[in-house]
Amino acid sequence: MLTAVDFSDENNGWACGHDATIINTVDGGNNWQLQQTKPSLDKPCLDILFKDQLEGFAVGAYGMFYHTTDGGKQWEKRFLDSLLFSEDREYLNDLKENDPEGYEAETASILPHFNRIEKTEDGLMLVGEMGLFCLLYTSDAADDLLCVD
Repeated sequence: MLTAVDFSDENNGWACGHDATIINTVDGGNNWQLQQTKPSLDKPCLDILFKDQLEGFAVGAYGMFYHTTDGGKQWEKRFLDSLLFSEDREYLNDLKENDPEGYEAETASILPHFNRIEKTEDGLMLVGEMGLFCLLYTSDAADDLLCVD
């Protein structure tokens, strides 16, 4: 099931949905190609946004955040640990070094759902459950995330 669609121009578009599925079109929606699907992840992608034909973001359940700089040929998973308390970040960093499987299990559901991502004059706006409202000022630095309570 698809949940969101975004076009960077009249021909280039992307849609996302359940199982972290991402599809794209280069002909205005007449034909679609699969770019990513992760059934084992069992998480829906809830929104997708492209700044231009190359750079895009896909967000979803339990902190799902993917970034691409090549039009979606490759999607890089990012974990926005700046949303966590400092002691949780320390705990996860220790797990990442000493127990990679434990790290993957812990990070799978520790963050809130990201429901929507939008482009603003200041950067990107990310909203989600539990009143999450953040501005992401750059696409490559999670430290540039400013959240409002």
